[in-house]
Amino acid sequence: MFNLKTISKKVVAFIGATTMAVTLFAGNVYSGASVVNADASAVVVNVTYTAQYDGAFKDVKVNVPVSSDTAESYGYDDALASGTGVSMLDVLVQMHKDIFPEYTAANKDDYLAVGAGGWITNAFAKNGSGVSYYKNGASVYSLDVAVEEGNVVDAFYYQDVTGYSDAYTTFGNVTLDGGYLSGEITMAGYDSNWNIVQSPLANVELGWLNPETLKITPAGSWSPVKTAADGTFSVEVPNTSVNYLLTVVDNTVGTTPLIKTLCVDYPATPKVVTASKTLDQELAVYALAGKYLANNNNKKITYGDGDSKEGYLVGLGRAGYPVADGLYAGYYESVKTYLAAHNNRFSSPTECAKVVGALNAIGYDPTNVGGVDITAQLNDSENVLGDFSIAYMLLAIESKNYNVAAKDAYIKTLVDDAYASGGWGWNGVSADVDTTGVVLAALAPYYNTNSSVKAVVDNAVAALSKMQAADGAFASGMDENSNTTAMVVFGLSELGINADTDARFVKNGISAVDALCSFAVDGGGFGWTDNVDVNDYATNQSYYALGSYFRMNSEMNRLFDMTAESTITALDGSVALADPAGVLPASSFIEAEELKSGAVYDNAKALVDAQYSNVSNTAVFEINLFDAALNQLHQLNGKVYVGVTLPFTVSAGHKLVAFRVEGNNLIPCDVEYDAESNVAMISTDHFSTFVFAEVPEEAVVATPAQTVTTIAAKAPKTGDDYVLWISLILVAIGCSVILVGKKKQK
Repeated sequence: MFNLKTISKKVVAFIGATTMAVTLFAGNVYSGASVVNADASAVVVNVTYTAQYDGAFKDVKVNVPVSSDTAESYGYDDALASGTGVSMLDVLVQMHKDIFPEYTAANKDDYLAVGAGGWITNAFAKNGSGVSYYKNGASVYSLDVAVEEGNVVDAFYYQDVTGYSDAYTTFGNVTLDGGYLSGEITMAGYDSNWNIVQSPLANVELGWLNPETLKITPAGSWSPVKTAADGTFSVEVPNTSVNYLLTVVDNTVGTTPLIKTLCVDYPATPKVVTASKTLDQELAVYALAGKYLANNNNKKITYGDGDSKEGYLVGLGRAGYPVADGLYAGYYESVKTYLAAHNNRFSSPTECAKVVGALNAIGYDPTNVGGVDITAQLNDSENVLGDFSIAYMLLAIESKNYNVAAKDAYIKTLVDDAYASGGWGWNGVSADVDTTGVVLAALAPYYNTNSSVKAVVDNAVAALSKMQAADGAFASGMDENSNTTAMVVFGLSELGINADTDARFVKNGISAVDALCSFAVDGGGFGWTDNVDVNDYATNQSYYALGSYFRMNSEMNRLFDMTAESTITALDGSVALADPAGVLPASSFIEAEELKSGAVYDNAKALVDAQYSNVSNTAVFEINLFDAALNQLHQLNGKVYVGVTLPFTVSAGHKLVAFRVEGNNLIPCDVEYDAESNVAMISTDHFSTFVFAEVPEEAVVATPAQTVTTIAAKAPKTGDDYVLWISLILVAIGCSVILVGKKKQK
């Protein structure tokens, strides 16, 4: 068969192409149907194949089924009976089916024509015979050759259809070690006797091919990766759930056109395997990250030292997590010192915006920083460069509703800069995930009042959903990472979109929040592209993104809405708390300890046993509220919701009751039990001893003093502290305390 593979075939091409192309092998043409009925006895094998012409991949399929009756169903014939095996012709027909939707049995010769002698006279609708095909890196000379399970087939139309000088590239000695793929690449050439020889493919650029989009991304984060003089290479494997395949980017070496091939003999396993998380697990990740940031980062933060920590301050400040004495005051003083030394201005309006947000988060007034109103610099629109920076300006402005004349111009610029395909980008060419997430957060306050904002935001949200990977994460470039995923969670949460339950952001059962939490490092903190090594910048972003998510989930103010939260929702209506902001005091936290013995335990159990004649299980907890100075707080003038994980499960036919223990009295508490998480949620305005008991359903009905009310429909608003400082409980005590009333539905 004439297939133009070797130099001898190239010689034949000049003689044979003109004579053999005129006689077409019609096979069994069924002109009245697009595809012939399938053969019930057909054999199916899984094959990886590539098709390329015009110097680019046109079709790539990895480990997909090909049937032995594919060629026959289009009116072709091969020497392999349909029930015997899959032929090379079957694979070529499958490629044409994938590339050309309009390809049918009736018009097949317009796309793939086979002459009377088995010669291909037209391929890929190129109206010529310059096609070749390889199996497992070796030249194949017949359309009738069998293709077996797991084979790799490369078919290509020559770039050089005069001399057929295209060189087939080959990957060899490939190893994967420590996240780096190494090996060598050679290309086929010919010696003086026209024998095929392999020579190193030197100084060619490598890239990663996405088999779904056929887009090639250059290997290397900052500079191209090329082969060495001996053809060897080493490249870091991207952290991605997409099965990217390594290939050659270059189309030619000197005057020799290259046939791009793929490195398919290595496992493309992402560094982080994402998994669905329960709400308890998400809370634990958040709490441990807070503990890491508070205990393992700098005990002193100085503005202007070149190591921006404003995201760190926003995260911990808005969570109210207890930090080292003087940490916030020290940062504030360093800002005053910097301003005094720099004519009361920051190096850029963007820097000013970051400081405004940080100061508000930790309780300082940006309008009076040592007598300087730094919010005035938010009007410096001429020096705000890029959509990312504009987003920071709006976040700062809206943090306390500052009267900034440039605000409308910032909003208009972001609306105008949105891409028609959805989203925003930093490079002026295309949208990227990080920028889109931050801009969504910045435009969130205007979504319901500005129709132009609503339109671009809706379009961007739809675009983000399409950008999400199959494992729930998001990527910057090719690397799925926590920072980029965090920006999506942040942007959606500020908009009021639940990135954990909204179907648009759940892929294969794994949500964007699940994916973000999957980057958490054991013991606290987040990795960037892994979940082994803590990256402080990734931890900062991930922590405040989760803070935004939990605030949204609890119907609190947005992370960057730092205005007063005037009320909380309690069972008896909206009750203002004692704090002027209407929330629990900043940096307060809750801890709980399960009591299993002692006088307090014995008293609580005896009181419950006296109340009910048939108690199945009892649990007693000391639940305490502390302020940042570790002063214990007992009474509030408004109710908050507190959840504890029970040491037992409530069985069918039984109910859970809860009481606050006051001396020898039981004060009934509204309680709801979530069987999935085994969490009991109570509403209380007092912190002391609580007892939970499992009793028969009829016993609850018979006790009027116990009022059981559903409270999950209303989320708690525990204020700027928002707790989730449950690291104190999870680590030191081993039982969880949760101040959220909404349950995760999956």
